[in-house]
Amino acid sequence: MARMSRMSVSLIETLWTDVRQVLRQIQKKPAFAGLVVLVLAAGFAVSTAMFSTVRTVLLNPLPYRSPERLVQIVSRWPKTGDQNGWSAPLRDAVDWKSTVPAFEDVAAYRYDLVNLTEGSPEALYGLRVSANLLPMLGVHPQLGQWLSAGEDRPGHTHVVLLSHDLWLRRFHADPHIVGKVVHFDSEGYQVLGVMPRGFNFPLKSGGNVQLPTDQMQYWVPLGADLAREPHGAPNAGVIARLKEGVSLQAAQAQLETACRLLQQEFPATNRDLSASLSSLHQHTVGAFDGPLFALLAATALILLLTCANITSLLLAKGEFQSHELAVRMALGGSVGRVARIPLVEGIALCFSGCLLGLPLAVVILKLLIRLAPVNVPRLAGTRIDLHAVLFELALALVCGMVVGGLNALQVLQRSPREVLSESSRSSSGQPRARLRSALVIGQIALAVILVSGAGLMLRTFMNLLSTDTGYKADHVLYAITVLPASRYPKRADMELFYSKVLDQLRATPGIESAAVSTALPLVRRV
Repeated sequence: MARMSRMSVSLIETLWTDVRQVLRQIQKKPAFAGLVVLVLAAGFAVSTAMFSTVRTVLLNPLPYRSPERLVQIVSRWPKTGDQNGWSAPLRDAVDWKSTVPAFEDVAAYRYDLVNLTEGSPEALYGLRVSANLLPMLGVHPQLGQWLSAGEDRPGHTHVVLLSHDLWLRRFHADPHIVGKVVHFDSEGYQVLGVMPRGFNFPLKSGGNVQLPTDQMQYWVPLGADLAREPHGAPNAGVIARLKEGVSLQAAQAQLETACRLLQQEFPATNRDLSASLSSLHQHTVGAFDGPLFALLAATALILLLTCANITSLLLAKGEFQSHELAVRMALGGSVGRVARIPLVEGIALCFSGCLLGLPLAVVILKLLIRLAPVNVPRLAGTRIDLHAVLFELALALVCGMVVGGLNALQVLQRSPREVLSESSRSSSGQPRARLRSALVIGQIALAVILVSGAGLMLRTFMNLLSTDTGYKADHVLYAITVLPASRYPKRADMELFYSKVLDQLRATPGIESAAVSTALPLVRRV
């Protein structure tokens, strides 16, 4: 035991001596070391930012209880092959709850839009949800309680759960908000609770729903009158929780059997209608896995190109150090000890780049979040956390061993006599020259791949910009308005309101024209 302890102390002392020697070498050429560290920092920062993005958006489980058992159900028409992007018939979903043994529970939701008339009016985006949806997700309110089944009945729906953001922003984090009445569309809603910070459902809006943000601000009871709900009409988002141990394939087979029963019972509405399910995780982020993994692969190529460049620089620098290392070996220095110096140097430079790359990764990530589309789920919650730091440290260690190891390998391939002999100077650079040539070829190949990919993306982007959309979008503003049914019960009342608004807008200086539309141009419909 004592012998092992002495060996450990001796190894640490030897490594510390190597580190001090490498630091002295770096101090002799600070400009060279600074350039290397900056290049490495850029490569590490981009890789870490993309790793954090992919991990948060694609790899992390959804923030609900047992998320692997949550599925999304959407309508499907087998004869045509069409499939709805997010919705299914609410009335059919009620039947599936009792006719599909694989389902532990089934819940539904619909998008909602109201005016908050407490103080300064504000249009809010939220959901009308069945009372069992939030308990199914397993997320408890920070304050207050869930919706109850009684509050989900028609005529008993004037209760609300507030988002944490809305509670902070408009109600100043009032700790006694539960039980108070707030006004949506000038109607009173009793506050049942406040959801935890960061909670959101759904994490992205449905395919035919376009919102300025995917963050829901409130949740109110669905309050659907099932006696009036039609069969076969995809009019609600439907999620289910599978029973423990039930596979997705088994649940799909049972769901198709239940749909065939509905086809027989309601041929007028369900004759050609079926349904399909997918994991809620895949439904939420599945559309983004291809682009994000492609970006991650591109950053990996950039990091490889960075390592190749650094290796070339260190090999070129090694030409000037070869005589010094040869003298050390000729004076009795062990091969391992001498070869360890370039290895330690590579690791030291990579770790320095890692430390500088961490704050740079934070900046790159913030820029990425700001420039990315608003519909990328969970992107806003991406952070450089402990996992990202450990990833960058591991990346620095691997890159340092590769970069320093290749440089150390060249030391082992040449004998001190070869280096010191005047007659062999003309051929002493052959091994290094061959490795540098291989690195240059690799760099060119990686650069061609990156430039080609960037060129194709740029060409696609330019084609999109030059596509004739049929209208001019510059100097055009839009606003979303909500007319409460209590004040505008008839279509004629709504038309009169919009007619007056248009007249006032057209008479406003600086406005050339104004119009009303039920949807924006080029809104994707599923």
